[in-house]
Amino acid sequence: MVVTRHPQSSQKRTKAQAEEILRKAFNASSESITISRLRDGRFIDVNEQFETATGLKREDVVGRTSIELGLWKNSGDRSRLEESLKRDGMVKDFETDFIVADGEVLHCSLSAEILDIGGERCMLATVRDITDARRSREALAWFDERLQSERRTLIEKEAALKQVLDHMEQEKATFRTEVVSHVTDLLEPIITKLRQREGRLPHKDVDRLEQSLKRIVDADVYERQDNFDRLTPREIEICDAIRRGLSSKEIADEFSLSVNTVHKHRQVIRRKLQLNNKEINLAAYLRSR
Repeated sequence: MVVTRHPQSSQKRTKAQAEEILRKAFNASSESITISRLRDGRFIDVNEQFETATGLKREDVVGRTSIELGLWKNSGDRSRLEESLKRDGMVKDFETDFIVADGEVLHCSLSAEILDIGGERCMLATVRDITDARRSREALAWFDERLQSERRTLIEKEAALKQVLDHMEQEKATFRTEVVSHVTDLLEPIITKLRQREGRLPHKDVDRLEQSLKRIVDADVYERQDNFDRLTPREIEICDAIRRGLSSKEIADEFSLSVNTVHKHRQVIRRKLQLNNKEINLAAYLRSR
């Protein structure tokens, strides 16, 4: 028996098998794939992942355009994509936003190229949902900015604290100098008399010694104690507002005062707290107490 082969039938089966393989690959992709006519943008086909991602059925999509379906959040992106595709023949990683069936906005990365289907120029597009990736990037950028902001704030606080500590060291040095000066000026003459008179002093010199000691203690030590008890209730309230970082305008609004009145309160507070050095930041000083 002679078997006659029909080449045409074999070619048809081979073509059908190839189309079936392509169809399976088309639908097996984890990314949305669409084929649309370049001249009018009407869909020729979409894969199953496109249906899953958008919530739209294939039969409702084929024959319509992405504009008609309201997929583009910014319709201008479609025009820019088409221009790039016609100019370069392909587009890679074009980021845009799509609105899906339930109104959710997906941030996607789209890659496309031109292919010929039966003499018709078409666009084969692959769309990847990168919404979660963008959210992660934005969260990371926000966190990084927050860290940078906190770092700047910390540097500013350290600088302000150093300024306050330097001022306190200057005050201590001044205090020591004044104490030594008082001891020298007020007590040395008394000590000299004690030596000259074999340890005996007249009452007037004893009184002078007592007054000298009182002057040193009262005039120098207690004047450098905490002066917050010298502040009025309103001045204490304003100190608290300054410590919280409020500006003079914000303080004026909070206490129904004029800005000029707040400035005067600041001057009085600085004077009562003995902050004569204008370079000392009042807010930083208050936060350090």
